[in-house]
Amino acid sequence: MNMNMEMDPNGNHKEVEFREPKLFKYLFILSHIIGIAAIVLTGVWSAKFYNGFGFENPFQEFNFHPVFMVAMTYLCGNAMLMYRALRFRPRMTVKWLHTVFHALSLLVSAFALFAVIDFHNRANFANFYSLHSWMGIFCCVFYAAKFIVSFTVYMLPCVPTSARKLIMPMHIFGGILVFVLLIASCLTGFTEKIMFRHSKDWSMRQPIGLYVNLIGVLLMSYGALVGLMVYVTEFKI
Repeated sequence: MNMNMEMDPNGNHKEVEFREPKLFKYLFILSHIIGIAAIVLTGVWSAKFYNGFGFENPFQEFNFHPVFMVAMTYLCGNAMLMYRALRFRPRMTVKWLHTVFHALSLLVSAFALFAVIDFHNRANFANFYSLHSWMGIFCCVFYAAKFIVSFTVYMLPCVPTSARKLIMPMHIFGGILVFVLLIASCLTGFTEKIMFRHSKDWSMRQPIGLYVNLIGVLLMSYGALVGLMVYVTEFKI
């Protein structure tokens, strides 16, 4: 339950009570549990089957990449949910938190890209030859471009309201598109990794493949929950 100030017909301020939908609370908490579980399980998968993390060994450096990409997806989903989870807070506060979470997501993506590109260069592998890599680089570049445009339009006071209203549908669609592409990139990345290194183990239902399948299910579940909370009208600001 939250309290907000509203003006009555006589021009007097009065407190208005808002009730948080219980379903949203449960979905929001569940989404965080699933998102964090996906990040942790990705780290455990990398540490258990690929010798952990480090910078001296290029293969250990690569292990940062999947963890950062899953974390990027989690942060992007959180950014999308700011206008739902904090819809009774001051509008500018919510807007800044929305922006900060997107900025953090992009920062994490920069580390993820550095880890995989540096790994490929040190291990003498080609860069950007697979569908996964094409999807990933398109997603990150599009995400960065969208962030710059959105920050300019919605955070700078000099931009007229008419322009903001005009761009808003594209802003919303672009955010959903980035989020979907992030999940798809993660899923194709995990599949590519396991098929290149352990296709036989995967077909034999060994633990290394089961870890990947579980991470994939968690990511899809996280995406479904975020999408549901963004879509339902009653959860909107």
